[in-house]
This record gives sequence, structure tokens and C-alpha cells, in this order.
Amino acid sequence: MVAKSSRPEVVKQYDDQLPWSSSNDLVVCQKSEHPFRCPSSFRSTYGSPLSFTDYALVTGPGTIFPTRHTVLDLKSITDGKSNTLFAVECAGMRIPWTEPQDLDVTQAKFSFNELNATGGSDSLLSSNHRLLSKGYCSAYACFADGAVRQISSKIDPTVLRAMTTANAGDAVGDF
Repeated sequence: MVAKSSRPEVVKQYDDQLPWSSSNDLVVCQKSEHPFRCPSSFRSTYGSPLSFTDYALVTGPGTIFPTRHTVLDLKSITDGKSNTLFAVECAGMRIPWTEPQDLDVTQAKFSFNELNATGGSDSLLSSNHRLLSKGYCSAYACFADGAVRQISSKIDPTVLRAMTTANAGDAVGDF
């Protein structure tokens, strides 16, 4: 655990003894500069007073985090640590940065920046990078081996699905 005194100022203001939606913590959630913001994001709040995270853990059945309170031992990742997603850029999910919420594979679409009815994205990967308007985009992902790599918006949904599983025996291939 990191000592509270060494945390960024905005994190020090957050009271983890209160619900994330408490009046104190909602004020903190409105701060646009926070540690879970992609530095190259254009910082959209989508008209909300809250500020959103750009990253989340990949959770759900078959992932490194199969349940809310379970994490697999790295030795049990048989699909290869360099092929298994740990966390992804998911800017379009509009998750308040102080809310304890992750990206559940049973609810996400295995796509990239696919917009929903509210203008957000239910895709496993979504990015707010300005390059989106130019037809090409990528998102960052952290793998179980600790590597952070860019994933192209052109990724095959079957490959993306295979990257979420830790020990399903599926081949990832190129991405």
C-alpha cells in the first residue's frame, strides 16, 4: 500500500472510507486531472460534471480477475502472459474515475470504439485520441507480463476475445 502522503494531491482528497458517490468524493470525481486519465486524451466529459477514467481492469469469467474478489496466480495463465489482457484503455465506457468499477467481459462488446445510443462506447477497447477523427485509432492495453502495447482499431474481434482469457487454450495470433 502506498503511503497517503506520497499520493497525488487529488487522490489525497478522496476518502476511501466513504462510498465513491458520497458528496465529498463526487467533488473529487469532478477534478479533470487525475491518475487514471490518458495523457493524450482530449479530456471529454461528455457534458457531465464528473471526470472519467480512461483505463479499467478486464474482469469476468475466464479472465485474470474471474470474480470481483479473485485474481489468478500468474503461474496459472497458460495462454501466455504476453497474450492475456490485464487492463485496457476504455475511455468510451464513461466510468467515473473514483467509482470502483472494472470492465466486465460479459457486458462489453468485443469491438473497438463502437458507439452506443448515449454516444459512449460499450466496446472492450475505446479511445478518446484525436486520431479517431482521421479514421485510424489505437488504444493502449496492459498485458499480464507487464508490457503495455498499442492495439489497432482494426483488431479482429475473435483475437480480442481470445486476449481476455487466461487459460482457455485459444490462440491469439497477430494483432
